[in-house]
Amino acid sequence: PLAVVKCPYAVVGCDSVVRRRELAKHEAEAINMHMSYLQYNLLAINEQLQSTISLFERRGNTVQASLNGRNEMKAAKQDWKNKLQAVNKQLQRSQKREDELQAQVTKYQADFGVLLGHLDWSIRLNYFHDTCDNVLPNIYVKMTNFSVFKFEKRSWPSPPFYTADKGYKMCLSVYPNGLNNNGHVAVCVLLMSGEYDNHLHWPIRGVLTLQLLNQLQDGDHMLPVKITFDGTDRNMCCQRVLAGNMSTYGNYCERFLNHKMLTEDPERKPSQI
Repeated sequence: PLAVVKCPYAVVGCDSVVRRRELAKHEAEAINMHMSYLQYNLLAINEQLQSTISLFERRGNTVQASLNGRNEMKAAKQDWKNKLQAVNKQLQRSQKREDELQAQVTKYQADFGVLLGHLDWSIRLNYFHDTCDNVLPNIYVKMTNFSVFKFEKRSWPSPPFYTADKGYKMCLSVYPNGLNNNGHVAVCVLLMSGEYDNHLHWPIRGVLTLQLLNQLQDGDHMLPVKITFDGTDRNMCCQRVLAGNMSTYGNYCERFLNHKMLTEDPERKPSQI
C-alpha cells in the first residue's frame, strides 16, 4: 500500500504519482481532470483521423491505380481505427469508474444527510449579571433541522428568551456554515426590545455562557463558551433596542463548534450532539 505508483490515466496525460493506498482517493478527486484528458485525447485522435482521411482522399485520384498506395491507405486507416477503438474502450472504462465513484459519493452524501438530519441541538445558556452578583437559572434552547439550514446556507434564529424573570430579552442566531469560511459553526447573541427594558440597567453588562449539550445526558458536553457584554457606551451590541424589535449589532462567537466534530468522530452518535 505504500508503494509509489503512477496514475492509471498516465497514458492520457495525468502525471500524478501517488502511494498505492491513496490511488482510489486520487481517482475520485481527479475524476473531472481525467475525463478532460480523455476527451482531449479523443478529440485529438479524431482530428488526426479526419486529417489523415482527408489527405488520403485527396491523393486517392492520383494513387488509385497503385496497389501499394491503396494498401498503405488501408493500413493507415486501420491503424487510426485501432487507436480510436482503444481510446473509446478507455473512455468506457472511465465512464464506468465515474459511475461507481458517483454512486459512492451519493451514498456518502445520503449517510451524511442522515447524520445531520438527527442533529437536534440543545444549547444551555446561563447569564451572570455582575450588578446582581448572582448566577441566574439555566435557559435551554433547542435547534432542529440543522442539516436543512446548513444545506441552504441560512442562519437559524432561536425563539426569544429572557435572561431571568423581568430580565433582558435576547435571541440566538446560529450559522451552521460559519463566518468567513473559518471551518466552525458560529453563534451570535442579539438583544431584543423587551417589556422590562425601562427598569433595567443600560448598557447591558454581564456574561452569557453557552454550552452545546450531549443529549444522551452522559455528561460529555462541549466546553462552555462565554460571551461578554462589557456595558460600555462604545459597544453597540450592549445598547438598548430603541428602534425596531431587534438590535442590528450582534455579539458573536465565531468558533462555537469545529466542523470536524460533525464528521470525523465515528464513535460519536448523532443523538449525542
